[in-house]
Amino acid sequence: MCSAWAAAERAQWGVKVKEYVERQWTKILSVRVSLADFVFAKEVRLGTYRAAHGLVPPAAQVASRAMATDPRAEPRYGERVPYVVVHGEPGAQSPAPLLLHPPYSIMSVLVTDIAWLILRFFCGARNWHVSNPD
Repeated sequence: MCSAWAAAERAQWGVKVKEYVERQWTKILSVRVSLADFVFAKEVRLGTYRAAHGLVPPAAQVASRAMATDPRAEPRYGERVPYVVVHGEPGAQSPAPLLLHPPYSIMSVLVTDIAWLILRFFCGARNWHVSNPD
């Protein structure tokens, strides 16, 4: 099924794109990127999440914490709330500099977006990340 991608990869642009993506993943894994580049903003719909197993989206958790300190901080329905995923225990307050969580940033966000683009070429981007030498 990856034969179409193999043909495209032989082309100059395919090789350049793959090398660029792998360089970016290497930078992320070695934490040589700005934390500001990984601020996500997702829509929040408070009151619609089930608290089963404590699985509430990160943006909703950030909004809930902000409302705990200031009730006027409640986001509107569907408003985007910015957040960053960092190393550490959930809810921990760390005086040390925040460190990016590279596996989450790559697998949950970047690979998903790249896979959507590469599906046009019938090959998965997840294979790229798995075969990428660190």
